[in-house]
Amino acid sequence: MSSNKQNVTFTEDELTQFRDLFQTYDKNKDGRVDAQELHALTKSLGEPATAEELDFVVKSFDANHDGALDYQEFLNLMTTLRSVGRE
Repeated sequence: MSSNKQNVTFTEDELTQFRDLFQTYDKNKDGRVDAQELHALTKSLGEPATAEELDFVVKSFDANHDGALDYQEFLNLMTTLRSVGRE
């Protein structure tokens, strides 16, 4: 992950949007999004990812190794995506 990650901050509106997005795609309401739920999210954004790509994303950001991303892990993913977008 990029060292710029620490310099990325989100507005309250962005955090609200991320929370809403996370809750919308947490289909089984277990407080986590798995690769299948992330697929639905990426597809809805017009950027569908392959199963392999999503498995990689989950493995890369799943800090507690439970096979899915909780909200904090999801925010870490969003932070990294923002950092990469600035490079």
